Amino acid sequence: MSTTMNRMVSREKAPILCIFGNDAAAMAQVIRAAPDLGRRLALAPRRAVHALAAFLASEAARRLNGAELIAELRTHHPRDLLHAALPGCDRRLYKTLNRAALPAWSLAEYAMVDALLRAEVGAVTSGTGPLTRARVATWHECLGEEPAFARWLAPFDDTADRAGLRVVLTWLRHAGLLTEPAPEGEAEPIAVSRAVVRMISQAKGPEAPFVVPEGWQQLRSARELLAMGRRLGNCLRATDRSAPQSIQHLLTGQVVFLHHAKAAVLAGLMPEPGGFWSVAVIQGRRNRPAPSWLVETLISALKASGIAVLPMGLDAALRASLDPLYWIDFEKLQEQVPDIEDGWV
Repeated sequence: MSTTMNRMVSREKAPILCIFGNDAAAMAQVIRAAPDLGRRLALAPRRAVHALAAFLASEAARRLNGAELIAELRTHHPRDLLHAALPGCDRRLYKTLNRAALPAWSLAEYAMVDALLRAEVGAVTSGTGPLTRARVATWHECLGEEPAFARWLAPFDDTADRAGLRVVLTWLRHAGLLTEPAPEGEAEPIAVSRAVVRMISQAKGPEAPFVVPEGWQQLRSARELLAMGRRLGNCLRATDRSAPQSIQHLLTGQVVFLHHAKAAVLAGLMPEPGGFWSVAVIQGRRNRPAPSWLVETLISALKASGIAVLPMGLDAALRASLDPLYWIDFEKLQEQVPDIEDGWV
């Protein structure tokens, strides 16, 4: 009988053996030949199931014939079988596998858990929380990172999230702002995100290259910007998806943020080519429009100090100027695409 057929028979007639995954057929043959091992298996803890699966998948088991394999299983503790499958593995591996999800994993995945234990990855050594194949694979991938970053990246399962966090950590370290210790144990991603916000809040943007008008105050640090977002209830809050872009604009000087305390209004001034400036945004609480008199007063004060202020940003002005080109292109596109009413779906 083929291996595939053996698996089908074992899974249909004895679904409980599915906990052994790809080794279900091999365990079925063992239990047929030695029913007493089946009774022991029924009461086996999760760590024993994983240890047996590791042994069955190992080179040590492949060298044995049926009778020798049964003798090994009868006379050796599952912990010893695990060490036979992975010689020299960490002594904590057997106990740790009690947290591993079922069905059984591959031998390579058990070796990953062993490597994580040796690297003292807190999420594995903590002794708490479930271990899944996906999380172990993610943590193991992080072992390739430099030690200073590995524990920061470990809580994130998504590859894109880890790539982004790696860039942020690199920048924080270069700026001397990687001041918090990496999380210990099985940290949640949100704990890492909050730590990143605390650290990047220390960053400051350049000082405004003009005299800040009376009544206004420049927001220099990311902390001030995020705090203003919370106070005004707008898109500068740390929980808003547009906040990271505003932080980048602040730190690079692409936008100079000013706050009028009495009016509770935030203004963003953007440098334009040729030494001009434009008021990119000026809003009150919850993004409400600022009073017109305040806008006029701000622009007048800037002009009085020698700043040339454009009535709108160059990007918006260009979009308005080139709008006819977009319509020509759109009309051409419409001519090339059949109408839905003509049966095009």
